[in-house]
Amino acid sequence: MGLHLISRSSPSTRRSSSPGLRQAVYALIGVVAYTVVYFFITTFTCTSIKGSWDLLFMATAKCFDKLTLYLVRSIFNIAIDTCTLVLPLHMANI
Repeated sequence: MGLHLISRSSPSTRRSSSPGLRQAVYALIGVVAYTVVYFFITTFTCTSIKGSWDLLFMATAKCFDKLTLYLVRSIFNIAIDTCTLVLPLHMANI
């Protein structure tokens, strides 16, 4: 998902003459890189790594509260989606 967002945002930097828009798109691309980090965080939150996805091991594994992680990720996703929606409006002079 994050890579798709990067591929859709990067052509905006070539079409725009505004350096501020370019910097905003590059910042957005950097923020989207958190998806890779988030993958590793959610995978390695349990002491038994297999407990992250296997229901048999989930009962005995000690895991970090995943609801908190999901809520934090949803807040970041809403912010990134809003920025992705607003950035092209600047190019359309709306």
